[in-house]
Amino acid sequence: MHSPRQASENRFDALPLSGINVVDLSRFIAGPWCAMLLSDMGADVVKVERPGGGDDARACGPFCEGRSLYFAMYNRNKKSLTLNLRSPGAREVLERLVTWADVMVENFRPGVLEGLGLSYKRLADVNPRLVLVSISGFGQEGPFAHRPCFDTIAQAMSGVMDLTGDPAGPPTRVGVFLADFMAGVYGALGALLALVERARTGRGKHVDVAMLDSLLSLLETNVAEFSLTGIAPTRTGNRRPYAAPVDAFRAVDGYVFINVSTNSQWEELCGVIGRPDLKADPRFGTPFLRGEQWTLIHEIVGAWVRERRAKEVEEVLNNASVPAAVIASIGEIVGNPQVLFRRVLRAVPVPGIGRVMMPANPVRFVGGPEPRYDPPPDLGEHTTSVLQRLGFSEGDIDALQKGGAL
Repeated sequence: MHSPRQASENRFDALPLSGINVVDLSRFIAGPWCAMLLSDMGADVVKVERPGGGDDARACGPFCEGRSLYFAMYNRNKKSLTLNLRSPGAREVLERLVTWADVMVENFRPGVLEGLGLSYKRLADVNPRLVLVSISGFGQEGPFAHRPCFDTIAQAMSGVMDLTGDPAGPPTRVGVFLADFMAGVYGALGALLALVERARTGRGKHVDVAMLDSLLSLLETNVAEFSLTGIAPTRTGNRRPYAAPVDAFRAVDGYVFINVSTNSQWEELCGVIGRPDLKADPRFGTPFLRGEQWTLIHEIVGAWVRERRAKEVEEVLNNASVPAAVIASIGEIVGNPQVLFRRVLRAVPVPGIGRVMMPANPVRFVGGPEPRYDPPPDLGEHTTSVLQRLGFSEGDIDALQKGGAL
């Protein structure tokens, strides 16, 4: 049941997912991120939240003016419908939502959706064209499928944590929720692939994305190396074992990261630092050999960097086509001229707070249109309007309210 879109949404008609309807049953990050990526590109997303508290993310900090920035970051552009999924009165609402939807996103632990009477078979009976995206820690099947999981658990189990940090110190988590975000991205990709297939077959699909699987896909050559040598790679800090210099270097007023991976970059670096003699030194003849001489190269390059300001090092090396960048703090990145030029950060209105800077959707279309950046919803803000779009009368809505479904 595809209801006419409201006139206020007409400005999104040019976006590629305009006309795609999404039901978001998820919470915290991975599922909401998946649904938000779809909403950025024009999908109409209805977020179903439990009455009273809503998505657990609403109670997660940091807070501003009593509002959760955590929730706001992953739920822009959405409509909020409160619904008690365990209430008998919720059944008809859910079935109408399923009939209306093209995509449903959920990140319950496997089995929870079935316990609510929403198995994929049941959903497909109601709407054979529905694409169900299930995001979980370990997937819908397997010996660990029913384990609880958060981002750091996936990082710990995937090998990513063992690869991160100083080799002399303990394994370290990546500084952002990498497993959640990647599972959300793969969930959105899976939804789009299923929609493309649906255009051919007329039927939806059940997309199964796991946080652990998502991180394993990022392990570069590490698994292949272990399978061939029997040696498990582990953390090397900023070093790369097969090239040098690849590291952070201390300048007079900060740190600069230098990444030299090719012979031509090495030769340019030798000229810039006043050591052209190193170009012909057989110890440094290939990236692999330079990796073996990491300590010596670090001392030579580090001595040159220490006498200069970080911005000067960055500018001189980049002018010589040697990749280098000042290591920026979050406070510095917001003023980066490249970030400002490409509008990588956007001011999104957040109810009760005002305009909040958020990272933009990184997918852009040359010549437009722009992704959507509308406010995240207040809890239950759109309950009445969504139910009316689904065909419920005022009397029906009042009865649902009195019955504890809303």
